[in-house]
Amino acid sequence: MAQNEQVRRRFLAVVFKLGHPTRTMKLFQKLTTLLVPKKAEFAKRLAAKRLTCASNQFLASMATSGTTEYQLRVLGLESIEYAFTPEATVVNILEQYWKSHVRFMWNGPLDLPGSASEEARIAVKKRLNGLVGHIEYLLTKKNDAAVHLPEFDSLADYMRYRIRAEHPKNSNVSAEDGFTDKFFAYAVEESRFVFDPTGRTSRSGFL
Repeated sequence: MAQNEQVRRRFLAVVFKLGHPTRTMKLFQKLTTLLVPKKAEFAKRLAAKRLTCASNQFLASMATSGTTEYQLRVLGLESIEYAFTPEATVVNILEQYWKSHVRFMWNGPLDLPGSASEEARIAVKKRLNGLVGHIEYLLTKKNDAAVHLPEFDSLADYMRYRIRAEHPKNSNVSAEDGFTDKFFAYAVEESRFVFDPTGRTSRSGFL
């Protein structure tokens, strides 16, 4: 409890210093990531994993000027920047991905072997895009969220899209920066133990 209160105080200090009302609302949306231990630790682990997948770890670790991460570093608040990173976006997506009603509605493989029929591939792609459309709605709370999405061939493609949408000023979101297929596969696999700790759910063909 004391640690949560300390985080909350530091967060409010950021809100006060940044000041802009719209930005303040967006910052408050990040508070859940700051205060939910399992999400916070997962975001930190993903940040570390991403660097191991990057072509140049030093460059990939830099904060882009104009982003919230950069501003937090300037303010000396590096300890809470993880809640405002692309990795936190991945965490939020995967939290929705493992919700029981989402699993129930879109249960089934999201990928198929090369020998699968064209009909089966069409069905899988429809299921995948229905799933990410549902996740998009849960994240944005917009009734028509799915309508504005492009078609995706994998869950990883959707996560890349969501990262760019939430972090338009961040220039370190490419595969060279560590957002590789390997990184996303790791994120999905590890998220099972974070958001479905009982292991009751089985999903195959994530990416």
